[in-house]
Amino acid sequence: MSNEENNSNTPEVEAGEEENNSNMPEAGDAPPNEDPLAVLINALKAKLKKQAAKHVDMLENLSESVWKRVQILREMQGQHDELGAKCSAEISELEDKYQKLYEPLHAKRFNVVNGVDEKAEENPEEAVAMEQGEDKDAEEKGIPEFWLTAMKNNKLLNAEISKRDKEVLKYLKDIKWGKIEEGKGFKLEFYFETNPFFKDTVLIKTYQMIDADETILDKATGMEIDWYPKKEKFMRKKGSKKGSFLINFFNPPQVPGDEDEIDEYIAVEIEKQILQDYCIGSEIKDKIIPRAVSWFTGDAKLEEEDDGAEKEEDEEEEEEEEEKEDDNEEESKKEDDGEEKEEKKDGGEEESKEESSAAEKKSGDDEEEEEKKDNGEEESNTKEPSAAEKNSSEE
Repeated sequence: MSNEENNSNTPEVEAGEEENNSNMPEAGDAPPNEDPLAVLINALKAKLKKQAAKHVDMLENLSESVWKRVQILREMQGQHDELGAKCSAEISELEDKYQKLYEPLHAKRFNVVNGVDEKAEENPEEAVAMEQGEDKDAEEKGIPEFWLTAMKNNKLLNAEISKRDKEVLKYLKDIKWGKIEEGKGFKLEFYFETNPFFKDTVLIKTYQMIDADETILDKATGMEIDWYPKKEKFMRKKGSKKGSFLINFFNPPQVPGDEDEIDEYIAVEIEKQILQDYCIGSEIKDKIIPRAVSWFTGDAKLEEEDDGAEKEEDEEEEEEEEEKEDDNEEESKKEDDGEEKEEKKDGGEEESKEESSAAEKKSGDDEEEEEKKDNGEEESNTKEPSAAEKNSSEE
């Protein structure tokens, strides 16, 4: 549903309310058959469109000469995009080419992991001896828990796998991936041996992208697992710290269809879950499947830990450099403050000297004044004899 249709059916609100609502993605009323995830994506697209519209005024205010330069850059961007599309197409062709070359190796890996005897037809006697138990190494077929161990050694996947998942993933025989719909996404196929948990032999998960050359997820689709009685309840048992990887992975997060349920907090949480789900799928496709034996032995885990340690060291070095720069700035600031204090101190001493000099001068002036006053009194006494002296002289 478009924003114009929403606005035409929505009563007017106050400016403050409209501004608050503009910060929320609008899901709209989803038709019964429409994917709720697509509803949220469309709502987010509409929100981005509104934000882009805010720049229209800025563009309209550009001068003609500046606008011409912008148009030149637009033409250059178009050429750049064409080259990017060609690059993506060629990369896709190379991926398809090498994916076909990988297939025979993956088939051989499947045989080794699952104990499929490729020599049985070539050497029947050896095959019979193995069946009769004459070959002790043949007592245990293939490599037990190969895929489970490989997944457990991956940090991201191990965080998702519960104890109950491990009981099921022991029966995992193989994992494959392939492209879908002209490269607009990929699918993961999990192949299981006959097991006591569910009837399915293959579980499929698909990730559909918006464009073939973009990493923007359109939607993820799992499948309903055909559990044996009480087994799903066993997997969903309460009290477990982790949810079930199998249940969560093949039932990816979906957006609620009820518009009232999509508030800001829920929208953010759903976005996090969708991103986490896509990261898990990409981890399996890009890391686990191509290098399964390296994850089984733990070599890939050590490599990632080493890379992580190097990254941490680099980050620590950067932090140390920043701390040194901060310390240098602080020292420089202290020195500047010290110089200012010295200047103030010197200025204060000069002022103090001037004040002291002025005080001494004033004191000297006061003494001189007192001396003059005393001298004046003496002169006055010598010039004017007292009445007693006058009478005495007359007698």
